[in-house]
Amino acid sequence: MSAEILSFPAALATAAPVALPPGLPPLHTRRPFAPRRREYDLDEVIELCGLGALTRRVAIDHLRGLAAEFGMPLPKNPRRHRGRVQRGALAIGARSRWCALLFDAWLDRPGPAGPASSSSEAAGQQKATPASPATREAMSQRARLLAAGGA
Repeated sequence: MSAEILSFPAALATAAPVALPPGLPPLHTRRPFAPRRREYDLDEVIELCGLGALTRRVAIDHLRGLAAEFGMPLPKNPRRHRGRVQRGALAIGARSRWCALLFDAWLDRPGPAGPASSSSEAAGQQKATPASPATREAMSQRARLLAAGGA
């Protein structure tokens, strides 16, 4: 195996440093690029669910309630208590970590599954009631007419 060693011109080694545009902080104080994590810790989940004003103990109880009643995703690392792995909502503890993709999907989904739905009901929005049999029959008749090409 052979290699060729290239020498760099001396002009490049003695060139003046490039000036930063005005308004940017110096390079040594800027935060280095870090890829976005794909998981949330307990504090981030508490903030995402709007429970930041509560103590950690009370917030964990609320998160366990969201997991039990609204299908919130469970953490990737279940909690151990007295040597036993906790399952279900009891798996949520102080060191819990969630998959960010699953948790974001749960927050974004519409309907009675996310925490946003319970606040919308509290804001005065009502749940849809089923249609009466007469209304269903009228809708079926209209669908048949449309399918047949009528107006």
